[in-house]
Amino acid sequence: MEIKSFLSFFNLSDKEISLYEILFYGGVMSASELSKRMGISRTSVYDQVAILKKTGLIVESLEGGIKKFLVQPPNKISQLIGDKEKELKIAKNDLVSLEKEYNSKLRVMMPRIQVYKGKSELQQMIKDVLLYRDITLYSYWSIGDTMDLLTPTFFAKYHKERAERNIALKAIWSKDQATTKKVISFLNEHMKEKKEIRIAPTDKNFTLGYEIYANKVCFISSSKENYGFIVESNELAETMKIQHEIIWNISKPF
Repeated sequence: MEIKSFLSFFNLSDKEISLYEILFYGGVMSASELSKRMGISRTSVYDQVAILKKTGLIVESLEGGIKKFLVQPPNKISQLIGDKEKELKIAKNDLVSLEKEYNSKLRVMMPRIQVYKGKSELQQMIKDVLLYRDITLYSYWSIGDTMDLLTPTFFAKYHKERAERNIALKAIWSKDQATTKKVISFLNEHMKEKKEIRIAPTDKNFTLGYEIYANKVCFISSSKENYGFIVESNELAETMKIQHEIIWNISKPF
């Protein structure tokens, strides 16, 4: 059973998940017992227990004057999930009002260029396109470098959701990277839907890649510089689409 996957719904840390797993399989336990099993102090145990109790995943009992802890039964956890679903529904309704307010008053104050640094931020940057549906994504980048920077696992999930959101992909890749075993293997396994790929001429080498979608252009560097930025501009997006089309027309199908 994927307990870790299930518990991720409650936004817990690795230590909190570990404590829950020990209680799940070990039954009723005291703070001292948990401390020995986890190799941490009792103070740290109580800190984690407090969070798990607050979420409703575990409860406290008293045996012979000693505090002990145990996990909630599945039907109780089902109730907790139901409560979160209600909260999520309310949050979605509030988001509709927030979006109206944002579009009418706040959007003009947002920066038109947003900068991202480091793997985590760059992954979030790339996922910006997943806010859209039923569009075409135009990309031009060094696929091997980008996979190394953002990880194949991230790209597998990304392309699955891209296809689910009916976002077509027209990608131009550099020849030297597109023909590696790593890229071909990934392509065969994870990119079977809604994509066209072409290989740029050998004299068109590049490391700073970009993607174009809606009215945005997303630029991403190689792992050497490890940065990226999104520019929101109709004019730039249209200009970059023209450049993409020119290179697309002189590139060969993959």
